Amino acid sequence: MPSMSEVVPTMVYSIFIGANIDQKTKKYSVLFILFFFMVYLCVL
Repeated sequence: MPSMSEVVPTMVYSIFIGANIDQKTKKYSVLFILFFFMVYLCVL
């Protein structure tokens, strides 16, 4: 798994990019980011 310093900027960047795309894709990208974050926390 990547380190937190790598994951967080990617998440923020993804959310920022998500603001520029359609709502349906944005919703799924946010869900994916949340899911990935939960998995990351479980692995810690």
